[in-house]
Amino acid sequence: MVKLYPQLIPLPTERRYMLDGPSPQGVAWWVKVDGQTINLPHGFRTDGASVPRVLWPVIGSPFDPRVIGAALVHDYLYTSQNWRTRAWSDMAFRALLIQDCTPAWKAWIMWLGVRVFGWRYWRINTGNRAR
Repeated sequence: MVKLYPQLIPLPTERRYMLDGPSPQGVAWWVKVDGQTINLPHGFRTDGASVPRVLWPVIGSPFDPRVIGAALVHDYLYTSQNWRTRAWSDMAFRALLIQDCTPAWKAWIMWLGVRVFGWRYWRINTGNRAR
């Protein structure tokens, strides 16, 4: 199986990346998680994994290739809230980290971080939820 990584364009003035790539129907990248296909739209922006700078030596950079795909999907799930629940979104994040060869102990620490601190970002984006 060939693993395709998202094409990201740096946006230095925003300290973010924008998702680029094929977009025949507006889809730039997709992944399967728990039997569901998640389509990420062309132009979606991410700030990478929310890893405090003090933890970068242990966890890694927010844009480490082993975490950027999972972080991108997690940001999309939190922003759109078109999927099951916050807990499911966090589980998908951990599963994608492990799939992308992040050591299991790091994936669990990162999952714990989003479980403990992610509620604020989920609540901020509640208005984006599809009705």
